[in-house]
Amino acid sequence: MTGVTSISFLLFFAVLFLVYYGLPGKLRWGVLLAGSLFFYTACAVPYTIVYLLASVLTVYPAARYFAKADEAAREAGGSATEAEKRKKRVLILALAVNFGILATLKYRNLLFQPLQLLGVGEGVSLPALAAPLGISFYTLQITGYLLDCYWGTCKAEKNPGRLLLFTCYFPQMVSGPISRYDALSGTLFAPNRFDTERTARGVQRILWGFFLKLVISERLAVIVNAVYDAPETYTGLYVWAAAFAFILQLYTDFSGCMDIVLGVSECFGVTLPENFRMPFLACTTQEFWQRWHITLGTWLKDYIMYPVLKSDLWYRMGTGIRKRWGKSLSRKIPTWAGLLILWTAMGVWHGNDWKYVIGEGFWFWLLIVGGQICAPLFDKGIALFHINRASWYWKWVQRLRTFVCFAVGMIFFRADSLRQSFAMIRNGLLRWNTAILTGGLWELGLSKKDGAVLVLGLFLLLIVSLLRENGSMRERVARWPLPVRWAVWYLLFFAVLVTGFYGPSCDMSGFIYAQF
Repeated sequence: MTGVTSISFLLFFAVLFLVYYGLPGKLRWGVLLAGSLFFYTACAVPYTIVYLLASVLTVYPAARYFAKADEAAREAGGSATEAEKRKKRVLILALAVNFGILATLKYRNLLFQPLQLLGVGEGVSLPALAAPLGISFYTLQITGYLLDCYWGTCKAEKNPGRLLLFTCYFPQMVSGPISRYDALSGTLFAPNRFDTERTARGVQRILWGFFLKLVISERLAVIVNAVYDAPETYTGLYVWAAAFAFILQLYTDFSGCMDIVLGVSECFGVTLPENFRMPFLACTTQEFWQRWHITLGTWLKDYIMYPVLKSDLWYRMGTGIRKRWGKSLSRKIPTWAGLLILWTAMGVWHGNDWKYVIGEGFWFWLLIVGGQICAPLFDKGIALFHINRASWYWKWVQRLRTFVCFAVGMIFFRADSLRQSFAMIRNGLLRWNTAILTGGLWELGLSKKDGAVLVLGLFLLLIVSLLRENGSMRERVARWPLPVRWAVWYLLFFAVLVTGFYGPSCDMSGFIYAQF
């Protein structure tokens, strides 16, 4: 059972579904816990579950301690200074354990790379360590719960089994989304009753996820892999074709995974947060990241950026800037510094290589901050050329610009190394090659039939995205006559069955974000 599009996963889901609704309601969360632990041991190196249990066994007593300390402070009615100090020490210890495990297993190379560039440890390779399944996702999730309990915005869970289920709930172990305890616990532990309509909606969403993954993403992967595997051969327009194809591949892969995950959860009556909201319709980079991987961006803002901006250090920074350069910059510069920390964390989270810090972090920070700095100049240009900001054509120009900016950043994400990332950008700009326009596309591995299926699939995705932007797609489909609805779902099912890409180069069970 290696992924949520594998036959073994679908069989596991079907059996668990029958057991879940076949037992009394009060036992159902236990069924999900048992199923999640089985899923983990089947998909990951079994002994790595020790790391997951270590996270739970440090966060659980820490959160309970916060609750008891707050209750004791309220009953005493006196100063809570000493209690806060003890709470902070416990918090630091729990955070050190969880992020220490994460850093040791996943981010050692990030610290070792700069030393190698300086000639220290050159030629030395760090020993490989098996990391738990979804460690980056569940570490952020359980850390968010810990901080919420510390701040008193979330009630500490008394049952350690329930906290363990919150941490390892099987659908989101693959690629997220990152959930909040107070939002997820209401349906995760509830004695959910079987609902035919809800189950049908869940299955329909799973089907759409399969379509995105197997019909679109796997075909795009053929083009992307061909160019990135031979960067010195495919230059010029090939680089940009692969860059644009990759972000579409990444979106249909990751968004397709989310549709399957949310659809599975919906069948169990469990509500997970949405992780995408038509990102390619965003007009700015900042708006794009409010629509893409929403739960990660929200987590980083709530638990890193906002606490930093509220800290004494940032307050003193703002006060000093106000005295020297005025009120306007005293608001902007601390915010930009906070954004730099957020985007650095974004890059670090994505992988143990500096290519992620540059491409996922600094590049997008530069675009957002640079856009804010240059806003007055842009406004003058728009006024000079009499551009109507509300016009449809200007929105599409902005969307195209955002699409291109995102594609450049994702070159760093897809390339094998930081060196290859810069080499591909150089090859795309300086080693001009237009052979892809005269039939060169078909040399990359796709047949013309596959190309036609890919174009039709992307066109359908565009239509669905535009409709979802203007309202709920589910509500729109629900208003169609019953025969039409069933015809649509049957067509989609057979589209996946017949045109799903199952070629020798296809990894139908693997998802790009599963590596995190």
